Amino acid sequence: MNTPHRKALGSALALSLILFAAHVSAQSPPTATEAFNLRRQCKKMSDEKAQEALDTNTMLKWEIVAAWNTSRYDPTSNRCYGRSYQHIVKPSYRLDHENDQVFDLQTDDLLAAAMIENGKSMGISSILITGSRGFHRVVQRVAHQILAIKRGKPPRTT
Repeated sequence: MNTPHRKALGSALALSLILFAAHVSAQSPPTATEAFNLRRQCKKMSDEKAQEALDTNTMLKWEIVAAWNTSRYDPTSNRCYGRSYQHIVKPSYRLDHENDQVFDLQTDDLLAAAMIENGKSMGISSILITGSRGFHRVVQRVAHQILAIKRGKPPRTT
């Protein structure tokens, strides 16, 4: 007897088998050597992005007060993230600008940013992240902590 419940159960079972097969055939995590090389490539991408920003600011005759960048390769999601900080000033125009950004370096998507321009603070967090919800929370937390530090408040540790 072919009842609607049996059809639904059969469809659910078929879908479960398809999802299981897709899960089993998912990409395995990188080996230690591959992860090492991917971390190095990630750092290189972060350095290149930071250098582009420095070159642009130098060309525009900004005075660079401070600049640094970091990178993180996440083997679970196979993504490369970078963080770039710049504090630049243009005394002749009385401009003082700090910029702290988190990027997905593989797609060049800006995930979070905190800026202070002439004492005015603002921050953004992008929802364009695919994959881990936990990472999205981390990006939001980073953006909030950046702003808190820049406002002279101690960052939250939770």
